[in-house]
Amino acid sequence: MKMAPTSENTKEMERWAKILRAAVPQHVDLSVGAWDARMAPGFALWSGMGVDEGYFSRCTSDQKMWRACAGLRESACGVDALVRCISASDGALVERGGVDAIEVWTDCELAGLHALWRGWVESGDAPLGERVVRSCERLIEEVQPDNATNRPWAVGAFVWLGMVEDNQEAELYAQTLLHNYQASSARDDALCAAILLDSADGLGAIAERSG
Repeated sequence: MKMAPTSENTKEMERWAKILRAAVPQHVDLSVGAWDARMAPGFALWSGMGVDEGYFSRCTSDQKMWRACAGLRESACGVDALVRCISASDGALVERGGVDAIEVWTDCELAGLHALWRGWVESGDAPLGERVVRSCERLIEEVQPDNATNRPWAVGAFVWLGMVEDNQEAELYAQTLLHNYQASSARDDALCAAILLDSADGLGAIAERSG
């Protein structure tokens, strides 16, 4: 598949990045450390926060993927480390058996997808990008975004797929994730704001690279 957007798609990604940034209420604290790193230790590491090593002892595999994603900034070997963190064998990214509720599993699966997508944005690794596409398509086919916990994980990945593949279902999935965030108490949450802004940064990076 083509992973680079056209000039028209690049403008759409820039538009979406602005939408995501504008969706964060002005009263939310956006400073580093505004949320508890124990909630998402791998993403915290990616976001530049100091993280206690002990936080990773019991974390789910999606956060281990984020930890490996952060390592991409230091070593190209991080791509292999990121892929090794995938814990499921049925095509998913996160093993269902380790998570009780469907809402929690969906949240973890989307967080893992977000990490994979950002890993691809960072590395440009084609096989990693193809895995992102398969994961997006699988979620669109099998998992309703309403099953998540209103944290807008991976919204940027679905926007990206919607643009480069002209996939209206992917863009609709992104719209639903954003709407669920905006219509809930999640919009006042600093972690959710950081997640949304990271998707905006990812889309901006793709647009800049393609411009």
